[in-house]
Amino acid sequence: KFESHVNETSYSTSNYIKLTLLRWFNTAIITAIIAPFMYTAQDGKYLIEGTRILFTAELIQRPLIQLTDWQGHLKRHVLAPRAKDQRRMNDLFSAKEYSVGERYTDVT
Repeated sequence: KFESHVNETSYSTSNYIKLTLLRWFNTAIITAIIAPFMYTAQDGKYLIEGTRILFTAELIQRPLIQLTDWQGHLKRHVLAPRAKDQRRMNDLFSAKEYSVGERYTDVT
């Protein structure tokens, strides 16, 4: 960790703010840079349609990735049975850690 926080709430808040800004930057700024200005200057149809597609993709993609949890399935069903000892097998069956701030940015 490069930052020191007084408690977990402070850490989660900081994480939430940084992730929100990063995702907003990726959604709004990068899209505006990539899209030619003439398309956005048209009657607004391209801008609205592009924004709708982008938001719909973001609303669907992140939850599907979390639901499928392909890394967890790989660890539990392929790697864990082949573990050399019980401690390593238990480590492979441990739950994935997640950040509350990251989960909040998925819905905002």
